[in-house]
Amino acid sequence: MTTPLASVGFKVFSSEEAMQLASVVAQRGERVGTALGSYMVLKTGTRSQLWAKLDEENRPYSICPHFEGDSRNPVLLAQRIKYNNKPLDGRYLAWMNPNGNTPGFGPPGEYTIIFECPNFAYYNFVEIPCNVTVQLAAAAREVSLYNSVEEYNYKQDKICPVGSVIGSAANAGATPAYLPEAYICGVVERTQVFENPFTHYYFQWALVTVGNVQFDVCIDAATLEVPMVAGGVVAGDFHLSGQLILDGA
Repeated sequence: MTTPLASVGFKVFSSEEAMQLASVVAQRGERVGTALGSYMVLKTGTRSQLWAKLDEENRPYSICPHFEGDSRNPVLLAQRIKYNNKPLDGRYLAWMNPNGNTPGFGPPGEYTIIFECPNFAYYNFVEIPCNVTVQLAAAAREVSLYNSVEEYNYKQDKICPVGSVIGSAANAGATPAYLPEAYICGVVERTQVFENPFTHYYFQWALVTVGNVQFDVCIDAATLEVPMVAGGVVAGDFHLSGQLILDGA
């Protein structure tokens, strides 16, 4: 199993190292101010990003990785999810591919996912619920790769068919966990290996189609016995992060 940080080329092995990395982001990143506080974002030039969240004294208290990729997905933002009392931290619950149904009169989309938003407070002005476009990154936690759909379908103990997403809310039981995690099984459209210029660790990105949804999948290259290939299948557990696309980009 790997971590979201390692999936974009940043490896830390303790909470102390994570806070050291947050300090580096705070020193070298670009400030993004909001009405609720400030973030510092460090862009690596490989489309991977680290977002440091600053407290009232401008000290970083946590970091959130993200990959600014090619996926664009229509969603119905249904709920803001707060998991602590810090205004910069937050997640969204979203219905994928909204269909216009009124809530209570049928599902308003295909299924729900929960994703971490690295610049959550930046969107504080957005009224919920609303229809928006979201760019979704999926950082591998534990993953299996297959060279083709046929190879995956031959597998006897597969969890789900190709094109499936099983979100954390689906398995949360009576007390929803509201975790930004999902099991994803999809087809690789295109892929590229990047070297993180700050650490010289390698990671592999792929645009992965999962039914009618796309994810920017990132995996720590050191954990792969074989690379992702176009036309192949990616299946596994992922940490989800997303940014709202409000300007048609």
